[in-house]
Amino acid sequence: MKLITNRREAIKTSIAAGLAIVLPTLNVSAKKGTEKGEFLVNPSNKYLAKHGHQMKDNKYLWSILTVDNEGQFLSNLERIIESHKYYSKLAYSTNDRFKKAPAMDIIDLILSPSSGVSFKMYFFTGNPQNFKDLSPSALNVKNNALYTHVLTNVSNANIVAKVEDRYGPSSEYNSKFAEIHGVSHQAKNVKFDPILQVNDLISGICYSIISSKQLMSSTKIELNNIFNSKTNLANLRNNNVINLPNIQITKININ
Repeated sequence: MKLITNRREAIKTSIAAGLAIVLPTLNVSAKKGTEKGEFLVNPSNKYLAKHGHQMKDNKYLWSILTVDNEGQFLSNLERIIESHKYYSKLAYSTNDRFKKAPAMDIIDLILSPSSGVSFKMYFFTGNPQNFKDLSPSALNVKNNALYTHVLTNVSNANIVAKVEDRYGPSSEYNSKFAEIHGVSHQAKNVKFDPILQVNDLISGICYSIISSKQLMSSTKIELNNIFNSKTNLANLRNNNVINLPNIQITKININ
């Protein structure tokens, strides 16, 4: 256990590293540089996480997370991370059994009436073949239609999303995104953004439960069971609109 703890404390490309970078001067209008860019503390930030892929899967989920007070939320996350000494990136996709304890506390945090968070999730169903063999322009139209569903009633916002590849989206893409959807787009390395990590964790659990994923990971099974015991999501997954504490999940069929 000591060796594992030491290894974790040496890894500073994690949720704790992000917190350590941004918390010392955190306030509503602060900007603090990181080695991979800037962490923007901005009340207009909306964090986007995705699970599944429209060109591969019949079911996929996109989640928009809004945080009322990023400073307070980050402070709460810091307390959780420090209490468990968990310094690895927190993501649903990992099978690390040591993430269970902090993840349980984060689940309790986001379900709390005083959490100040709001998840708007969109569970898509459709034929992936409809996205294949399209010209680049036609594929852009199909993908933009997904964003239109997710960004309905969202305005004057900064969409913070995971960098899809090491080059990230071009300035031309970001400009076109703003033109089409009326919001700005910022891609970030998820290793350096704790709020993106929280969205990935919670939306990953929801996606897994609603789509009835067959899981081999005991860690994921335990987290799903813990979340389900607090929300009853498994019994609600056939509803077209699912309302959980601070989470709304809307089902959308894509033809």
